[in-house]
Amino acid sequence: MNVQLSKLRRGETISDEIIEMDDTVLIECTLRNCLLVFRGGETSFSGIRFENTRCLWLGAYRALISTLLGVGWKPPGPPEPGVTFTSD
Repeated sequence: MNVQLSKLRRGETISDEIIEMDDTVLIECTLRNCLLVFRGGETSFSGIRFENTRCLWLGAYRALISTLLGVGWKPPGPPEPGVTFTSD
């Protein structure tokens, strides 16, 4: 499968933004006071530093997270300080 991710951000410090993660690639970025919105599309990120950044899970992602939490799944290890996961 060849997946095309249309938004690439590399080596940036991103502050106070709402970032729609569908079709987005983040590489070696620092995210400060951001909200990452996951709706179910393809996404990729690596080498990310999170500072007071939250995730909002919607659509397919929200259903998956709710199902996993409902059967007792727990994320591996504690989240990095300043990272909050929510499905509101």
